[in-house]
Amino acid sequence: MSMSAAIVVISSFNVANFLLSQLFRVHTTFSRYLSGPRLYSTINEAEIAKFSDLSAHWWSPSGPFALLHRMNPIRIDYIRRHLAEYRGCEETGRFQKRHKLPFEGWKILDVGSGGGLLSESLARLGANVVGIDASNENVHVAQRHAKKDPRLISGPGRVEYRCITAEELIKTEKNAFDAVCTMETIEHVDHPADFLKACCGLVKPTGHLFISTISRTLLSYTLTILLAEKILNIVPLGTHDFYKYVRPEEVSLALDEIREGEDTEGMVNKTRWAVVDTTGVGYNPIVGKWFEVDRRFPWAMEVNYFLCARRVEVH
Repeated sequence: MSMSAAIVVISSFNVANFLLSQLFRVHTTFSRYLSGPRLYSTINEAEIAKFSDLSAHWWSPSGPFALLHRMNPIRIDYIRRHLAEYRGCEETGRFQKRHKLPFEGWKILDVGSGGGLLSESLARLGANVVGIDASNENVHVAQRHAKKDPRLISGPGRVEYRCITAEELIKTEKNAFDAVCTMETIEHVDHPADFLKACCGLVKPTGHLFISTISRTLLSYTLTILLAEKILNIVPLGTHDFYKYVRPEEVSLALDEIREGEDTEGMVNKTRWAVVDTTGVGYNPIVGKWFEVDRRFPWAMEVNYFLCARRVEVH
């Protein structure tokens, strides 16, 4: 292919990507959901039914959740690194030796915990984890699997699971968690801005929010739906809905619009959210591993990505 032809192909791809993002923008617009009281649930019953039907396969490394099994190590590394940076530590040398349980004493919420892949890993690193899911079947699978490891019961890190939504949990656990993780979940809910706001309300002051999801681009459609679902059958057909994919700038905008104020002893304390990091991740099917994409690549944020945000108190 000549250089001029390559330029035409790249330009055509960028134009198509822009048109697609604009065409489907209305389906995941956040700002229109952020004003006024919430009058509806973020739960999508069809999505719950879909994952409930697959619940028996959560802990099968070669089953329909195989990609999540392979993604789990990189998710843990990302969370661990950013929480360590907040503590002013480095995950190397003496710190790593002294902190075999880096999350010890931390209370972490896993929203959309499924069968417990992430929850168990966080608990084994010392955290007291609450995993919540709207599917009873998922919760039962997670509870049964956790019982196989006595350490998850005796501690120092423990895990418990509840069949409850974030918007219900906030009624009793507001500002209760050092970190809230919602990994591969937001693209499966209705009214994502309300879902995000509920997750934020569960985080303690100066706490962290971790999100892992898929951006809404032509490349993400090609890889995650056309190839992964329809051609290669890597994941079950219908796992993803392109309309529900969320671009990182939309998440950042939604977080920026979340402004909560509380009148405490005559003082008005306001909360804002600062995005600490956004990192693209990719999958290498040859070696079967996920990796963080060098942000210098133009397609770094075009498919899967991680986002870390921190709650900042403004007095």
